[in-house]
Amino acid sequence: KLNFFPDAVFEGIITKVERRSPDRFTYSGTLTDDPSGFFTLTRERDAWVASAHSARGDYEVTPAPGGASPESGGVLVVKQFDTNQFPLRHAEPKRLDQAVKVEAAPVNQSLTQVVPVIDLMVVYTSQARAAAGGPNSINAIIQMYIAETNAALAASPINATVRLAHAAEFNYPETGN
Repeated sequence: KLNFFPDAVFEGIITKVERRSPDRFTYSGTLTDDPSGFFTLTRERDAWVASAHSARGDYEVTPAPGGASPESGGVLVVKQFDTNQFPLRHAEPKRLDQAVKVEAAPVNQSLTQVVPVIDLMVVYTSQARAAAGGPNSINAIIQMYIAETNAALAASPINATVRLAHAAEFNYPETGN
């Protein structure tokens, strides 16, 4: 059960477990009251993050900036996203001026089961690490977004998955603009 707010409580069924070590894992699954909804719960050592996406809303729980996990006495931030404010949410579909004819090439049956994997490298600044709540927190957030991207890809006609190849802090001074 994920309790984000009194009016935003979700129950889910775990459909995928990605275990990186005993204290580093991601659970993903579907929401029992929303067939198109999904959730993600990620642990990276002492840091926990979670998200739920449903017709009732999109929610996320992360450590507070500069904070630690609840196990260490830290504070968590619960966010509800107003997806109506996302610019692409209301974009009009683009029309093609001319019809495009696409002819499919013959499919090699032995290749139909291959799912392309996109390797990602994520770099972040020390300011981003601190705002996330520390190194374990930012790594948990990265893993959660990898799982969410894969859930979105699985629910789409795009035949691909993403994999975290490397994550590292990059020494780059942020200017704030």
